Amino acid sequence: MTMFRIFGLYALYFVTFVRVMRILIIGRVTERIWLEDMPNPNRIYNLLQDIYIVRAFREYRMEEDLFAKLVFLMRSRELVIKFTREPENTYSPEIIWVKQQRTAK
Repeated sequence: MTMFRIFGLYALYFVTFVRVMRILIIGRVTERIWLEDMPNPNRIYNLLQDIYIVRAFREYRMEEDLFAKLVFLMRSRELVIKFTREPENTYSPEIIWVKQQRTAK
């Protein structure tokens, strides 16, 4: 029984050592990448500014809603990336070509 305890203790030390070495060597790259790869962080910045403005006007219910939106966004990396995407270009050559074909008939 004591053999399993010693083995478990060594395993715990080994796992902890490997994690610390990984953080020291690689760093926390995976935790930073999604923050650095945001296409357009202005939307999140505007949301933060809205929270400050609403707080200044003491609109606490609206502040709570905006803050809940911010927390909901920051929980999901994929959602943050989707939320901060650049607005899509409305120019579409296919649509123009189809409209020209319809008017030509």
